[in-house]
Amino acid sequence: MSKNSVSFSKIVHKYISGYEELAGGNYPGNPGNNGKHQQKMTESTIQLESTDPAYPNGHPNINAQHTEDNFLVRFLRAPLDFVSPLLISYITWAIILLLVWGLLYCILTTDALPGGSAFNICLLILVAQIFGKAVEYLRLPSLLGMLIAGIFMKNVGLFSVTPGVYEEIVILLREIALTTILIKAGMGLDAAALLKLSFVVIRLALLPCLAETAGASIAAHFILHFPWLWGLLLGFILSAVSPAVVVPTLLELKENGYGNDKSISTLVIAASSVDDIAAISLFGVILGCIFSEGDLTSKIVQGPLEVLIGLAWGLIWGLILACFPNRLDKNVITKRCLMLGSVCSLAVLGSQVIDLAGAGPLGCITTAFIAGVCWKLQGWTHQYVSVPMTI
Repeated sequence: MSKNSVSFSKIVHKYISGYEELAGGNYPGNPGNNGKHQQKMTESTIQLESTDPAYPNGHPNINAQHTEDNFLVRFLRAPLDFVSPLLISYITWAIILLLVWGLLYCILTTDALPGGSAFNICLLILVAQIFGKAVEYLRLPSLLGMLIAGIFMKNVGLFSVTPGVYEEIVILLREIALTTILIKAGMGLDAAALLKLSFVVIRLALLPCLAETAGASIAAHFILHFPWLWGLLLGFILSAVSPAVVVPTLLELKENGYGNDKSISTLVIAASSVDDIAAISLFGVILGCIFSEGDLTSKIVQGPLEVLIGLAWGLIWGLILACFPNRLDKNVITKRCLMLGSVCSLAVLGSQVIDLAGAGPLGCITTAFIAGVCWKLQGWTHQYVSVPMTI
């Protein structure tokens, strides 16, 4: 037997001897032990490691144990021992906000000072997050608190931006937020349930929209004395479903297991996108009738055209995202998140540029849905969940 084999046998024997004492009841927590076993095991382990030929200067883990009584170590551990983790989290966020504000001041100078447009935008985001978290404690959607924060700050004069580039930034932020919600909605759809409930989706999208529009127009005509066309215009404004309200709530219910058996979340999310297209298209038709802007036939055709463009955009780009990048790429999650976010943002923003606003949200949802289905068929299931979370 070689010298190294004999040394290894001695090491194993000493370890087993120490743990046999532990099995016999000599453990540190034993009231009658008073920590003697812990001291014995520590000394034995240090002696063992010092004789180990692999670590002639002592095992690094054992050397690290001797630093526990070091003043610097006690100082570094003090915040963790005496301060609440929640308080540390708040202090961390405060430091991050100060650093971000410092960077903004270095870049934008006076606009980042209190009263400047950049400062007001950041303040609005911060206050909205605080109000949203506060409302969540009342078991209400955080969006309600954010809306209250925006209304409050706007009416008391705490939020104002100079016309021009900052107004465009605010609009762009709203569209990006909508895009993020629609991506999560598209990737949360169930393909089998959507195929099974396709006709139910159409009925759920159109019937409530038309019924609400009719009720609002009748009430506006007889109570507010609006002309019929103006009443219909008001009705289509009120009947449009807001994805920012519907989608997060349904996704949260889906995560908690509500309505999964009957695919309620898939049904309502798909219907909300069709409802938006119908309301926006018919609003354009009524607006053209009132002001005689452009050809009325083109306004009527605009609705089906937006549906076709949105579906075609989503189908084409969904298949492209299924092929590029390759699923075996080491940076596949990052690349797919960037590509999916860019394609969907281009759909939402580009549809407004070409005056086909209804096609953008549908194209965004369809792209995310087709891409998600293809990724699942490729066997990319665990990483698939990471994409909407990353976005």
